Amino acid sequence: MTPKTQKQTGGRAPISEKSKKGPNIRTTIPGAPKSLIDVPAECMEELKKKGLEARWIDIVTLKRNHGYHKQDWKPYKFESLSSEKNPFIDNNAFEGYLVRKQLVLAAKPMEEAEAQRRYVKHRTNLQSNVSQKAVDEFKEFASKSKDMKVHGDDDEDEE
Repeated sequence: MTPKTQKQTGGRAPISEKSKKGPNIRTTIPGAPKSLIDVPAECMEELKKKGLEARWIDIVTLKRNHGYHKQDWKPYKFESLSSEKNPFIDNNAFEGYLVRKQLVLAAKPMEEAEAQRRYVKHRTNLQSNVSQKAVDEFKEFASKSKDMKVHGDDDEDEE
């Protein structure tokens, strides 16, 4: 490393010159989750068999709201998880639940989850198309009225 580079970086080596760390432990162990929030296959199978859809929710917010989630997601207690498979859980408070840091895997029926998605999409469309809808309604009203001329229409000739 040259003195000029040291001066520019405050005496630290630039990232490009630093040695790479060893391989990520999660990618080297076969069958290990690739991400912290990956759901084990046996848990996903259990949810599919029961017709449930899963989502991670915040434990802190859930506790603050006395166990209620604003979109009615409920933490799911897995039959396939036990204290033998989760040896790092303190005093078994979360035994059977899939917990990652301050997230817990919650579930609700697929029909309810799909209905919620449709509702959110509908509300988003209503809110994003308000101004365009108003313009279209005004043009339709103006085209029905014979005495009114709408400026900016391409099909009419300018005088």
